[in-house]
Amino acid sequence: GKDVKMGDQVDIRNQVIFQTQPTTNLKYKNGNPRYRKNEKAKAEALQTAYIKYRKDLFESPANATPPVFKFIISRGVAVEPTTTKKDADGKDVVVKEKNHVGGVLVPENLISSQQGLIVVPTTGAIEHNGELLKFPNGVPVLQYEDVLQFLNNRKFTSDEAETIYEVINALASETVAQVKAKKPVKFNPAYKEFLKNVLYWKSKQTGIGENQFYISGTNINIGKKSFPIATIANNKDEIISLLENTFANLNNETLSKKFRSPFYEYFVNADGKLEAREWKNYQTYLLGASYPDGTPRAANSAPLSTSVAKPNDAFPYSFKSKYSILSGMDLPIKEAAPV
Repeated sequence: GKDVKMGDQVDIRNQVIFQTQPTTNLKYKNGNPRYRKNEKAKAEALQTAYIKYRKDLFESPANATPPVFKFIISRGVAVEPTTTKKDADGKDVVVKEKNHVGGVLVPENLISSQQGLIVVPTTGAIEHNGELLKFPNGVPVLQYEDVLQFLNNRKFTSDEAETIYEVINALASETVAQVKAKKPVKFNPAYKEFLKNVLYWKSKQTGIGENQFYISGTNINIGKKSFPIATIANNKDEIISLLENTFANLNNETLSKKFRSPFYEYFVNADGKLEAREWKNYQTYLLGASYPDGTPRAANSAPLSTSVAKPNDAFPYSFKSKYSILSGMDLPIKEAAPV
């Protein structure tokens, strides 16, 4: 959006969009109309107005100040590299590349500070650049400037499954202790907050989902399985196996209402004890390319990732093509009266 002067150094590959002046032809090369049904008259009126505007623009005096218009950039066509691997049955499976979103879809330094990068549709649509676009409910999307791209979710790793089990077991042990002491049952708020943000914690059963977690009476329920609270420790292997086949949950409320709050992720340390690491916020936990101590984090270790290519020497771009759309050009038109 900045003016470029003669002699300025410009990153041609990443900062400049080349686009020819739009054609005034109302038909594609195959002869099909470029306008919508029942909008022929409007299209022809715009065609006439634009031809005149373009002619006047190129014939304007050399000392005339050219008009400046704002423009928006299209979502573009992403480059999504794939590889073919064998599954457990020996069949070929196409696997998309996994990359961090930082440096590909959004600057890494904005992940911890810019709220709203992750959008979870709840009405079947997302507003983007003035348009309402259809998107499936519950599927996370990364939205930043012109970028609007699906994010990849994943199942829990073995280490994560063990950690979640240990948190559930600790929660159950405290609950049993409170009952034995004839005290009111109060769930540990730190454990509850963690579980609410990695599993689909519900106050009661609302349909059966593999990642749904709820406590009813004296039972803890994970997906379709129910375990007595008092015997959680006896079902460690089964619970971990369930969790390893469970997709991580995304808590939209935490993203929107607790963006400025730190998020505490539990893990099992080298001594086999539960420990919590502090992330700046929940969004950073979901997308960050490094752990809070600065250690690099593999893309497939982040709860959310992207299939869009990370630029490299062979392919120095993440999108095959994008186009710009002028905004604010009001052409005076007069539609022909219907015959």
